[in-house]
Amino acid sequence: MKMIKGFDVAVIGSGIIGLFAAYWARQKGLHVIVFDQHHPPHRYGSSHGLNRAIEYIYQEPSQQYLPWIQRTWELWRSMHQTFAPLDLLAVTGAVTILVETDPRIAQLQTWAENLDVPFKILGPASLRSRFSQLSISRHVIGIEEPSAAMIAVEPFIRSMIAWGQEHNIPWHFNEKVLAVKAHPDHVTIKTADTDYTAARAIVTPGPWLSQWGLNIPITLSHQLMLWVPKSSLPFSQMVNIDLLEDIRIAFFPEPQERWGTKIIADVPLTAGEKTCSAISVEDILTVNDQIRPIWSGIDRAPLIHHEPCIMSMTPDQNFYIDYWPGSKHIVIGAGFSGRGFKYAPLVGQWLVNMVMQEPIEDDLSLFRINRIDNLS
Repeated sequence: MKMIKGFDVAVIGSGIIGLFAAYWARQKGLHVIVFDQHHPPHRYGSSHGLNRAIEYIYQEPSQQYLPWIQRTWELWRSMHQTFAPLDLLAVTGAVTILVETDPRIAQLQTWAENLDVPFKILGPASLRSRFSQLSISRHVIGIEEPSAAMIAVEPFIRSMIAWGQEHNIPWHFNEKVLAVKAHPDHVTIKTADTDYTAARAIVTPGPWLSQWGLNIPITLSHQLMLWVPKSSLPFSQMVNIDLLEDIRIAFFPEPQERWGTKIIADVPLTAGEKTCSAISVEDILTVNDQIRPIWSGIDRAPLIHHEPCIMSMTPDQNFYIDYWPGSKHIVIGAGFSGRGFKYAPLVGQWLVNMVMQEPIEDDLSLFRINRIDNLS
């Protein structure tokens, strides 16, 4: 068994959260090593799908997120400047369509007002005029956020990896970490043929949180992404449809023309598929059945591309950001799917500050692991 030593921080898991943790740690001048059992961007988590959305007006579990939304937007704009040739952010605007009696409408309006973000309320007639391809009920309301944007996630991940190579970060892709062990003054990371040591470690395992034997509650769901030609759905804005428990669908205009329009819908995940990236015919048929009441053109539109996405969620929708049980040398970040991507640059900073025992101005008790026991 080989032994490799001498790292300040090891990052295990290189989805968007792990990549930001590695980025900020290296910016501090730390000697960083990164592991991932696959090669990002890959299908085995949620940091893929070409582009992801970022909005100000988004239903969060707590008002505590409000200042974090402002700061994470500032960080994304900073990344847009740092990686300028990438054209990271594309402002498209977004419309969220809800049942007119949904109490979240008032909550989202309050959210927008607290953030001082422009928004507009759209009635059914305005929605039908703007999105004529969709079947819009007379009993819905739309909330338009002109400032919402798309993030070029996969190109950004590749750019972050290239940046890391230029700054001497060793990327150990396709190398599965079998065990992480905390010692009084260091951490051991074990793979199939090598043991690595680092002063500290940041673990961002995505859907593989349970493999560490920590008994931390996590729920996995299978999300399916479909791309159809722009001519089939010529949207210039993102459209999020959340009709309570009946239908949850998102339509995203891809800035890259060849990708057309992306459609996202949830698909139940069976127990045997938790780490599987394959898409079954049944999955696609289920999604088509979900989409058809909103957009009947799904049966006629050519399918350009499709990809699965494994989402990992906590019971109360707040993330896990906490120390490894019994050690201050290891920090865990997990349960980010759905909304965590939006906060990735800020969460990366938190993880680095925590593992380096540096002060954090924010109250992160919302994300402590033991809160789940307290809730129950």
